[in-house]
Parts: sequence; C-alpha cells; structure tokens
Amino acid sequence: MRNRINSRMGRGVALALATILMSCGSHQAPFAKVEGMALGRAFEAKSMAFAEVDLQALPNLQPLGVASLAAVVLADSPNVCGEAQARSLRANQQYLFFLFVGRPLQVVAPGSFAVVDPGRADPASLTQALADGAAAALLWRGGEDCENSLASGEGMARSGRATLDAIDLAAGGQASGSFALDIGPQDDQLSGSFLADYCAPLGELLNDKAAALLQGEAAALPCNKG
Repeated sequence: MRNRINSRMGRGVALALATILMSCGSHQAPFAKVEGMALGRAFEAKSMAFAEVDLQALPNLQPLGVASLAAVVLADSPNVCGEAQARSLRANQQYLFFLFVGRPLQVVAPGSFAVVDPGRADPASLTQALADGAAAALLWRGGEDCENSLASGEGMARSGRATLDAIDLAAGGQASGSFALDIGPQDDQLSGSFLADYCAPLGELLNDKAAALLQGEAAALPCNKG
C-alpha cells in the first residue's frame, strides 16, 4: 500500500513539474536567422532587441496621424540591448535596423508592412504607404574607427516587405516576424526571421536618432571603438 501511495505521489510530482516547465516555456528564447549577402558580406545575427520609439523623434509624421513607432534591431554582436544601455554600438559589427510605423491613430500591431525608403519616395507615395502601414530598414556596418563603412544609401532598403507576427510593447514582451529586403542601389537581397525581447534602452537610444535612420544617415549612431 505504501509503495502504491509513493508511486502515485511520484507521478503527481512529475506531472506538476511538467506543467511548470511547459508554462515557463511559453516565453521563447530570442533568435534570428538572416539569409543572403549584402555588399559582399553575410549577416550572422547573434543578438536582437526591440522597443517603442518616441513619436516626438519624428514630428513630421504626426500630421499624418501616425501614433506609434517600433524599432527592431538584429546585430552580429552578442548583446545589442547591453550596447543600447551603454548608449554605444560596437566597431567592426553589423546591425540591421527596422522601424515599423503604426497605421494612423493605432499602435504598431501585427501585420504586413511595405518597406519604403523615405529619402527616395515622393510625398504622395510615402503618405499612402504610411496609411497602409509601412516600415524602413537600414543596414549599418561599422569600421575600425566607428565610422559607417557603407556609402550613403548603400545600406538602405529600397523595397521589400516586413511582417510582424506578434508584438507586445511592454517590459517582458516579445516581437516576432520575418522580412525580405532589397538593399541599396546594388539590389542585394536579405531575408530572414526574428524573435526579439523588449529592450527599453534601445528605444531611448533611438529616440533622437530615428529621423537620421529614416534618411539613411547611420553615421549619426553612437559607437565605441573598444
């Protein structure tokens, strides 16, 4: 009798542990996968993060009814959120930035976003893209002296699509999605997917840099040679 009781208790404990482990697994570990080459170099994503960006960074969007911006960044450095907290990216690294623009009067939500180059789009096309939900993407590649080693416009995505499958703009939240980009006048193609953790310091870093990113001015980003 005692053995049967112990056996039932053991099964009960095992079931409880399995339930706990399954519930803990609902928050997946961040990951990203990038395929393709841009300017002769592959992109190996080792860390990723996302955050909400203060709309005050882009006052010209407010008259269009835009109410929300979200940034996602993939990096081939191991701790991009830590770099954002230190307010300094790293030399000799690559970063792929996305800015998702919410539809008028809405927060950024799951959906499919046309990738546009704001520096090249005419005002009417840009306004229509924003009304439908748009995104911008920029590849930043730092040199040894922290300068952007890509010439102006080379790293800006000129077209493509980016999809947000899920996004939770809160501490502890995650964002997941996929993308297919045509990069620069050379029309290099990058595609992939991501699952990123929320990182408030990233939003703080980009609050005063979002306008520069949308114009392809990646040199404005802070960088640390160390």
